[in-house]
Order: sequence, then structure tokens, then C-alpha cells
Amino acid sequence: MQQQSQPTTDNLVDLEAARAALARTKAMVAARSLPAKDEIEGDHQQREAELALRLAQMKLSSLKVSTRGDNEFTVVAPRDGVVIEKTVLPGQQVTTEQSLVSVADLAVLWVLADLFEADAANVTSGTKARITSPSLPGYSADATVERVSSVVDPERHTIGVRIELPNRSGTIRPNMFAQVRFLAAPVIDAVEVAGSGLVSDGEKQYVYVEEGSGHFVKRSVVAGPLREGRLTILSGLKLGETVVEQGAVLLDNQIDLST
Repeated sequence: MQQQSQPTTDNLVDLEAARAALARTKAMVAARSLPAKDEIEGDHQQREAELALRLAQMKLSSLKVSTRGDNEFTVVAPRDGVVIEKTVLPGQQVTTEQSLVSVADLAVLWVLADLFEADAANVTSGTKARITSPSLPGYSADATVERVSSVVDPERHTIGVRIELPNRSGTIRPNMFAQVRFLAAPVIDAVEVAGSGLVSDGEKQYVYVEEGSGHFVKRSVVAGPLREGRLTILSGLKLGETVVEQGAVLLDNQIDLST
């Protein structure tokens, strides 16, 4: 890697030049060939060169840069990690303003998930989650919800969830697609029905409830999250009521055709 400037080498040359110039000036002032003010100016230039050298050395020290010969430096990253982006080529001239290499610690990743409003009801910070990925058959990892957004996305009507996933093995890579299953505690005394028993017309959700022997009515409900094939009904259904769990969609189509 070549740098556009060599701070310590250039500063050493400047300092030696300033010292030599000051020595000549002192000799000429002593011989009365130059006025005394030239010696003062030469001394000032030497002090500036010494200060510039010290600043360059301090900067190299703070960057943990070590030299291995002319125009070659080893730069140590301030933290351990993996190189995820490199924007420098061998022999390229660079400046201190450029970002040459991006290093990231992939031992812990964030998994970002979007939940519908009703599905996020029982998910809070600290909720356990299980992460799988269609790209990694057989992979499964337990993680913990770190943050649940306080704001609903106005366009998608979803709530963002951030999960902290340990990844010391490096199996999961950034930007991979993952599936998340939240291990939320069930709602106490909640009414649950099979997921196949819920019917939706796109705006509302319904179930078919038995009222009298063999007589079923369509009732609007508010459904919560799906857990192990079971849906929590947040409102619209009472404990003990009989609900159609198999063939509800067929029953809904039959009623639409008959009306």
C-alpha cells in the first residue's frame, strides 16, 4: 500500500533541513553577515519542524501503524472482526479521508422481522425466538428479542422486531433470509381455534359458530398470533362455543353461492 505522503520521513527531512539552516544562520550572524533577527527566524522554523515531527509520530502511534521499510506500513484494525468491504488495490495512492476497509464483528447479528399488529401483541423485549433459514437445512438457533418498535409502519401496518442472534460459528451471514418463530407465552384464558377454522375476506376475519343443532352462523372475530397451528381469538368468541375447524372455507364458499 502506498500512501500519498510519508509523514515521519518527510518531517525528519524537514527537521534536518531546519537544523542545518539554523546552524548556517548562527555562523553568519556571528560573523556579522546576517542580522540577529534571521537567527530568531531560523530557530522558530526548527521548532515548527520539531513540533510537526512529534505530531506525525503521535498520529501514527494512535493509528497503531508500524513501518516495515520505505513507503510500506502495517495498519492494525482497532477491533477484531471480519473484512466485509475493501475499496483499495495494491499500489493505489490513498489519503487519510478515504475509507479503505470495513471490518465488522459477526459474532453477534441482528435479525430484523416484521409482525402484523395482532401478531406482535405478546412479543416483548426478552421474548425467546427460534431462528431458521431455508438456505441452511437443519439449522436452528435460539435467540432473544432485543427491541420491539413502538411505531407501526403506516404503509405495511407491521411492527418491526429486532432479535439478537449469537453467531460465533459464522454460520449466518449478513443479509441472509431467515424465518423467526416467537416462543411467546400464551394468553391466559384465551380462546383458541385451529388456524384452518379462520376465514378472511381481506378486510375482516370470521369463524363459523354453531348455534343450534347443525346450524352455523358467520361471526366476525379478531385473531391473534398463530402458535403451533392454533390461533388465539382476541375477541368475538367465548369459551365453550363450537366452531367449524375443518372445511370452513368450503362452507363459506357454499354460503356465498347460495345467497
